[in-house]
Amino acid sequence: GTARTLLAAWDAGVFFPRLLEPHDDVEPPRCRSCRVAEACLRRDSGSRGRLRRWVERRREAGADHVFLALWELYRPAS
Repeated sequence: GTARTLLAAWDAGVFFPRLLEPHDDVEPPRCRSCRVAEACLRRDSGSRGRLRRWVERRREAGADHVFLALWELYRPAS
């Protein structure tokens, strides 16, 4: 399922920054050790907020199924 989702996203040209975790409004832990973090919008609260609102609108509209499938792909271990 993961490979299918990634390939569908690639085919659809769906690329987005992972500025926050899918289910929390926090920066992903992997950003702390990123070598290109200075070139990223990760600390821009406006960008994170716009991404969060965009995701929520897509969920409400039931649109962009490839984007949402990719967005939801990462789920932390419970």
